[in-house]
Amino acid sequence: MIIFNYLLLLTISYIIAITRKTINFNTLYCGLIGYCGSVKPDTSALKILAIYNDTRGGDSCGIYTNDNVSYGINKLSKFTDYFINEPFPELGKEDFSCIMHTRRASSGFIKNSDNAHPFLLKNAEGNPGFVGAHNGTLRNWMGLCRDRDISLANIDVDSHGLLACIYKDNSFKVLSEYDGGAALLFKDVTKVNQLYAFKGGGGGYEERPLFYYQKVNTRGKVTGVYISSLKDPLRVIGAEEKQIIVFKNNE
Repeated sequence: MIIFNYLLLLTISYIIAITRKTINFNTLYCGLIGYCGSVKPDTSALKILAIYNDTRGGDSCGIYTNDNVSYGINKLSKFTDYFINEPFPELGKEDFSCIMHTRRASSGFIKNSDNAHPFLLKNAEGNPGFVGAHNGTLRNWMGLCRDRDISLANIDVDSHGLLACIYKDNSFKVLSEYDGGAALLFKDVTKVNQLYAFKGGGGGYEERPLFYYQKVNTRGKVTGVYISSLKDPLRVIGAEEKQIIVFKNNE
């Protein structure tokens, strides 16, 4: 687990998940894109990352910014088409975090905004509390939800279920319990400029890829982090090869 926190200073914390058996489910893919920083992101750079990641999705796309989610389905299911027709959603005035996802469905209905990522979960008062997106396929997500008394009435997708478990637990316990593949971006929306990233892995199998690039200003200070499921698009937006870091399994 890596926590990107830019409220005061850049803090990177590693939380090592329990080693577990992992199954290779890489026959299906999705794309994750994210940003967290002390300054606003270059939205043109985020568009570039998203459009490159269209190769990993195509069934729907979605963007979280400023306590809101925007989705593209049907004719706008790819970021390429979405951005031709729609502007980039408004960023927050204090929280510049962004989570983007392009989906290739492996469970749930394909062309349904209810099953598009990111998933924005509400708290007991009905206000936004937690948001996240997932790349992977899970086998035991229903059981994990039932163990936590999470109703499946409005959950059709494994990703939604896994994120609901993280939110319900208020911990990362479920990340050592799932059976399948998982790369995740998620955040507590009450925490300004903080974003969690997790890439699972174990045994002899490689899970979903995930990379990040730390943007540095002229004084050498890191001002933001761009995240992508694909490595090469980070080069396109200005990263040198040595500046691109791969997320390690279970960190």
